[in-house]
Amino acid sequence: MKKIKIFTTFTLIALVVGAVVLHSCKKENPLHTQSQQTNLTEQDIQINNAIANFLAKVDYHRESPGYKSEESLSIDSAIWYIDAAINYTYAIANHPFAQLHRDTSFIEMGVLESYEAAITEVVEAYDGTISKFSQKYHAIEGENKQFIMANVEDMGPLPENKQSLRIITITGTGTFGPGGDFEEDEAYLFDRDATIDCFYGIPSSGAPIIFETYLNNHYNAEPTGNWHWAFIGYETVVVFYYQDHQLNTTLTNYLDYKIFAASDAVETIDEETECLEWNQDLSGNHEMQFYYDYLKELIDEWMASGQNTGNLNYTPLSIIESDDVTNQYSIRIISHIPKIHFKRRVKAYTEVNEPPIEE
Repeated sequence: MKKIKIFTTFTLIALVVGAVVLHSCKKENPLHTQSQQTNLTEQDIQINNAIANFLAKVDYHRESPGYKSEESLSIDSAIWYIDAAINYTYAIANHPFAQLHRDTSFIEMGVLESYEAAITEVVEAYDGTISKFSQKYHAIEGENKQFIMANVEDMGPLPENKQSLRIITITGTGTFGPGGDFEEDEAYLFDRDATIDCFYGIPSSGAPIIFETYLNNHYNAEPTGNWHWAFIGYETVVVFYYQDHQLNTTLTNYLDYKIFAASDAVETIDEETECLEWNQDLSGNHEMQFYYDYLKELIDEWMASGQNTGNLNYTPLSIIESDDVTNQYSIRIISHIPKIHFKRRVKAYTEVNEPPIEE
């Protein structure tokens, strides 16, 4: 199990308190009315107000390009604000999309020698980030297209007082039904890169992508009312390995682990083994349903555990890799490697904007 940088409650409080200092121009820009805020937790209200204050500062600097400010933010805080403001302003994480599109881009942010960034550089990086993900977003074709989320990460220092930021974005297209049940005529190749199904050779995603779509629709169903979900803050990544989740003492290649895995040391890997389908082990089980239900169990267990100190939620950044290796004993092993991403999820009531098209 692998854990990456966690956005702690202490860091959150520091950022929110810092927003009071940040919002020196006193421009009112609340993300929620008082009546709407009654549906939010106190911490969510603080986060909403902090982001509103940052956006007011962004507007002020855009409208006053000659304004010279001595304000600065720590690099961590600057990245947090850029990430949070993008998700509040442009993202809806809760629509049941049929396909998720993942894109990556990079941007540089000017920094000071004190591990800080001047507010003017932060605003410039924010606008540059919007430009980057907008280009990716508008290049995607498909019906019912919606920007789902962004994840802005610190990739370390560059020469000449620059900081490298990576922007991973998720966009949804199409419309996906409730999902959760797999029928007898459904069969999907284990390979993430698959482009056809098992039975009919018709266009289809591989099992990992099908699982990702089902999981996102399960964990990020639309909240009631006019709210939508937005993900903010730093993420934690948890990697699940099939070896840690064995179910049967005697291995037969079928439903032996909570995560898909098969080895030709147990039974020859062929077209049937590579296909997740109904009744493969003559028990009346559908392998897709079997592994999907256990993926939910593993995710639920982690979210309810003491490791989830930041009350984080499943995000569509999660990716299930397909592995196909031959070990030193010339034994072929195929498996899935779920890399589940968790971030803080909050309710937002803002009118979501379409990513701008550059002229």
